[in-house]
Amino acid sequence: MSITYSKELAQAISSYLKKDDWKQVFFDEETGVFTFSLNLTGSLPYVTYIIDVSEDSFLVLVRSPIQPSRTDKKTFTTLAEFVCRANFGMKNGCFDFNLRDGELYFKSFVDCDGLIPSYEVIRNSIHCPAAMFELYSPGILAVVFGGMSAEKAVAQCQEDHLSALMSLSRDDTEESEMEFPDIRTNRPVTQAGA
Repeated sequence: MSITYSKELAQAISSYLKKDDWKQVFFDEETGVFTFSLNLTGSLPYVTYIIDVSEDSFLVLVRSPIQPSRTDKKTFTTLAEFVCRANFGMKNGCFDFNLRDGELYFKSFVDCDGLIPSYEVIRNSIHCPAAMFELYSPGILAVVFGGMSAEKAVAQCQEDHLSALMSLSRDDTEESEMEFPDIRTNRPVTQAGA
């Protein structure tokens, strides 16, 4: 069954993936869906991408290889809470957790009604989910395999992220002040240079 999708939009995404040197990308011309995997440097070994192109938008779904056992209701509940806590205040995309089977995704939607998005918009929509898995995968693993509470796991991920940003500011500045968004509140945090 053939699905209607924008060939121009699919071509723009394909051009980006080729220019950015993504490997082993499969495109289904019948459905307008790209699939590929990405090796990560953090706690998760890889994630799997699905980019679903429609006539006036595209959806980037990135799937975690880690999921709790279907019979472990406590971990299911804790991971669902983790997703809600991690998503709070998130500006671009969100985690999605399937309570039926335990699949965990990060999704990013791009509305393209009447236009073809720029290289930067396509890049951001594809890189954002991987960055979110890099940021939150230690907490996901702590919940699924370590029994950590959702609140503590999310807080730890966000504190580690903020510490890394502050460390960068100390490395890059001498006497200036830099502002970084606090991902917990979306308010700027001012850090005096070292």
